[in-house]
Amino acid sequence: MTTLLAKVLPLALGAAVSPTLFVAAVVLLSDPVRARRRAGAFAVGAAVPLAVIGAAGLVLFRGTRGQGHVRISPVVDLVFGLLLLLLAVRAALVPARTEHRRRHRAVTSPAACAALGAGLMAVNFSSLALFVPAVKEIALSASVSTADQVVVLAIAVVLALLAVLVPLVLYLIAPAQAQSVLTPLLAAAKRHSRAIGMAICLAFGVYLVVKGAVRLS
Repeated sequence: MTTLLAKVLPLALGAAVSPTLFVAAVVLLSDPVRARRRAGAFAVGAAVPLAVIGAAGLVLFRGTRGQGHVRISPVVDLVFGLLLLLLAVRAALVPARTEHRRRHRAVTSPAACAALGAGLMAVNFSSLALFVPAVKEIALSASVSTADQVVVLAIAVVLALLAVLVPLVLYLIAPAQAQSVLTPLLAAAKRHSRAIGMAICLAFGVYLVVKGAVRLS
């Protein structure tokens, strides 16, 4: 399992770097009206697309194990690596949005917060483009039992949600201190979201393209 974790953890941690989800989580926590319930529902909602993709990926990729496994794995890396590079180019050309704070504050009910979390994660292509190759690595690891694969998948989901979970946990532990920490981080995330997105997409895009190309050669 150690070898599998070494392959999966960097991808899951890369998927966790999401200024959009972080900003939404902190904005929800900054509102005194049911902040914990709203942010908790947002986290649950954000986990849903990851859980669905993870479960479906385990089934689909496990079905390719065998002779096709040798070719499918690097092809997946190449495809999602190229997607990340395209996202890096898009981030460089398209200005970042600035209206999200007001829109997130307008979401009040836990159900709406859960829907917001699911929606933001479902269109968070940079995170999903890293999460899918991680699921592929888990599913194609023949030396690991199904139970261990499920455990590793759960770890990957939790890590991919760190942008949402870290603010929530800080707020649950120490609400007053959390605000003093999260407020400047919120400003920094909004100010540098474009650069952060470009850096993550470029770095992991190059990594996956090179990895896939080497394994195909």
